[in-house]
Amino acid sequence: MRKILFIPVMMVMAFLSNAQTIDTAAYMPLEKCLQLPGVKFTARCLGGHSGSCIEATLRNNGNSVLKVRVEPGRRLVADTAKYQDIFVVKTNLITLLPGTEEKVELFGFCCESSDFGPDLDLKYSSGFMAPPAWVKLASFLDKNKFPNTAMQHAVWVLSNDHDIAGVDCENREQTIALRKMLCDLTGKEMPWAIIQYKQDSNIVFTGDVSRIRGDISYYVRSNSSVGVFVTDYTGRVVETLMTPSVHRSGQHTYPLDLDVSKYPEGDFEVRVYEDGSKLLERKRFSI
Repeated sequence: MRKILFIPVMMVMAFLSNAQTIDTAAYMPLEKCLQLPGVKFTARCLGGHSGSCIEATLRNNGNSVLKVRVEPGRRLVADTAKYQDIFVVKTNLITLLPGTEEKVELFGFCCESSDFGPDLDLKYSSGFMAPPAWVKLASFLDKNKFPNTAMQHAVWVLSNDHDIAGVDCENREQTIALRKMLCDLTGKEMPWAIIQYKQDSNIVFTGDVSRIRGDISYYVRSNSSVGVFVTDYTGRVVETLMTPSVHRSGQHTYPLDLDVSKYPEGDFEVRVYEDGSKLLERKRFSI
């Protein structure tokens, strides 16, 4: 009779976990590798300006095995100034045997929102490591999973001073986590709303705000009439969002979803009034 060997599930899981662990310390940063005379680096655009948009080729002309780590936080420079540089945010580990070359896809994002999107096969140099705050953001993105659009807007917050309110993961916990990191890096306050921008297939980033979304909480002490309005910087009402209606006492939330595509440039407020004159809450935004 054959004996059946039972192995505890936890032991198997532990073994698999250890087997899959990679010692990244054994890999030399690309920054140091590029100082070696036998290492060659070239890169080209695969089309687009976000995600796995760069193909890098590394060649080892030396006599020994070379383990290379492409660091998150590296800024690849386009060979033509009018095109966007690409900011790498994911680690890549590459093993190069002597006299061989490897092609790898690098994961990164545009870091010049006002420049042209790169064409297919546009050449890139190895560039340089970005400032410390940028590297911290890249390391954070490397260790966490966020939607590509949110990561792109996060990069633009540092590279082009974009509004943190443009960062939206479509998941509250993720959005707060990413925004908090950006607030820590920039010293800016946590935004109360989410802003969306107009899309244009001919432009990477329009900068034109099209929509503002966010929850506005307010407290009513006793049954009374409450209205929600948009005012300009002078206090003039430019739009009524909720006509005055009777609210019971207690905590309330107004879910703002405002189309501002036709608003002129300027500063505005969403104001919540009780009985037409008592200001319960106000939230500012700019176009």
